[in-house]
Amino acid sequence: MPSSQVYMFCFQINGSLARRAIKDLMWRRCRGSIRIIYAHFAQQIYTRATNT
Repeated sequence: MPSSQVYMFCFQINGSLARRAIKDLMWRRCRGSIRIIYAHFAQQIYTRATNT
């Protein structure tokens, strides 16, 4: 489950870059390769999109 904290830890980037990378994965580059499971004002949880 990718979240901004996972990207921050694995790639050693800050939170705004991690959120931007997730938005790019959702909308632009991979045409919806991930989708949101849970959205809270402080945390969003995503999963890999499979044949949707």
